[in-house]
Amino acid sequence: ARLKRNMSNMYNFDSVPAEGNKSIVFQNLKAKLSGSQADLAEVCQFLIPEFKIGTLDALVVISDELVKYDQFVENVAWKIVDVLRILLKGDIDKICANLLVNDKSIDQYLKTFQWDIMKFRAEKSLQEIAEILNEEVSSIDTLMKAKLAHYNQVKGNLQALEKKQTGNLSVRNLADVVKKEHFVLDSEYLETLLVAVPRH
Repeated sequence: ARLKRNMSNMYNFDSVPAEGNKSIVFQNLKAKLSGSQADLAEVCQFLIPEFKIGTLDALVVISDELVKYDQFVENVAWKIVDVLRILLKGDIDKICANLLVNDKSIDQYLKTFQWDIMKFRAEKSLQEIAEILNEEVSSIDTLMKAKLAHYNQVKGNLQALEKKQTGNLSVRNLADVVKKEHFVLDSEYLETLLVAVPRH
């Protein structure tokens, strides 16, 4: 809703029973939705491993936690978009060009998604995988905050420098206005003082 133009793609994630053969089920679904007759959507397979499901109690607990994790991840993602909007002065085309996941556009990343089995091992419990994902996003959030704070500090320093260069004579650097010969140097009794007087 916040970024309308060029970011209005709709993604629908559907989970359907494998019925013994995931590939056949996927091909059937794809034929119905993106075949030459229908052409309702582009269908891509979202490959994820078989997870350790655990007990029903564990699933209920993780389902409650996933709601919190989901909200946190969404907030972090929107913060990144907001930072890009500030840095790129609201230019939607530039924002979209810079919203990358592993050097791919969001669209391309989702179409070619592969589960990182080295980082998020399927033999771990769903609880452990969710916690690892949450920690990963949390570290991204912390890094982003640190980089934004550093950027704001550098920006503040630059603005102060520019003010010294372009402000009135009472605040700006006078090195390009006053020369060495304008000063009385090495005098025991005289000291040169600079006074900025308004033209009027």
